[in-house]
Amino acid sequence: MIRPLHASRLEQAWTRSVFETLFPTCAGVDLERFLREHLAAMPAASGLGLRAAVAVVTVSPVFLLRRPALFSHLIATDRLRVLDAFATSDVYVFRSFFTLLKAIGAMACAADARKGGR
Repeated sequence: MIRPLHASRLEQAWTRSVFETLFPTCAGVDLERFLREHLAAMPAASGLGLRAAVAVVTVSPVFLLRRPALFSHLIATDRLRVLDAFATSDVYVFRSFFTLLKAIGAMACAADARKGGR
């Protein structure tokens, strides 16, 4: 049996910066709990895909903006530029990463709303 994947604190912080950029009104979501529950429930390959998407977006400013900075260290307008580059990329896997992050972020926001959050 494959053990469920658990996001490290660093990965959680990276994921939070991406999700809060995509969904600024959902900033108070208990993301750590959401990730723990969903990474445990989803197949290992899907969990790896989510983690890969977060990691690629996190380091992408080095290549997209030609700046030695991680995604979480950017100002909001630059974060949006990076995400827009993923959403409109000619490379299928990058567009898929954007779609995956947006879908999982929407699920986290919706789960919080169902529990009496925003």
